[in-house]
Amino acid sequence: MKRQRSNGTAGRKESAGRAYGSAERETGIRSSSKRSRNGSGGNLRGARKQQAPEIAGLPVSKNDEVVIDIIGMNHDGEGVGRAEGYTLFVAGALPGEKVLVKVLKTKKQYGYAKLLELREASPDRVAAPCGIYDKCGGCQLQHLSYAGQLAWKRQHVVDALERIGKLRVAWKVRKKLPDMASQLDEDGGRKGV
Repeated sequence: MKRQRSNGTAGRKESAGRAYGSAERETGIRSSSKRSRNGSGGNLRGARKQQAPEIAGLPVSKNDEVVIDIIGMNHDGEGVGRAEGYTLFVAGALPGEKVLVKVLKTKKQYGYAKLLELREASPDRVAAPCGIYDKCGGCQLQHLSYAGQLAWKRQHVVDALERIGKLRVAWKVRKKLPDMASQLDEDGGRKGV
C-alpha cells in the first residue's frame, strides 16, 4: 500500500517563512549567490581567511622588493613590468620608467606590486593637478601628460579593434586632408577616373 502525503508543510522544506526554489527543493542546498542573514556570504563568524599557498618556481615572492622597467600599461592604467619574465602590474607607474616596487600579491602568471620609488621617470610624467589624486583613486591617469593619455587611449581602442573585431587598423593618419575641390573635374566627378 502506498501512503499519500497530505497537503501540509510536512513534505516541503521552508526557511524563515520562505519556501526554497525548485532546485533547492531537489538538492536541499541553497545557492551560493544568496547571502545568509548576517551578510557574511556563508563564512563562519570569527573564521580567518586562509592564506594562499606560495607558488613554487616564481622569480619573485610576496614582499620582495625589485627594480623593474615598465614596458606598457594595462586597460586599468596600471604600469606593466617584468621581473625575470614574470609580469607585475604596478599602479602609478608609466611606460618607459624604471621603478622600485614591492610585490603585494603573486599568481601563477602575473602579480601585483606597489610603487615604492621612481628611479627613472618617463618624459610623459607630469605633476597631478589634483591634491588628493594619490589617495582618491578616481582618476588613474592624472600623472600622465595629456598627449600621453591620448596616445594610450588610442592604443587601447586599436588593441580592442584588432583583438576582438579582428580588424587591421592603419597607424598613420594624414595631418591634412587633400583639397577635394582641386580633384574634381567640371562635371563634379573625380579627375582621371
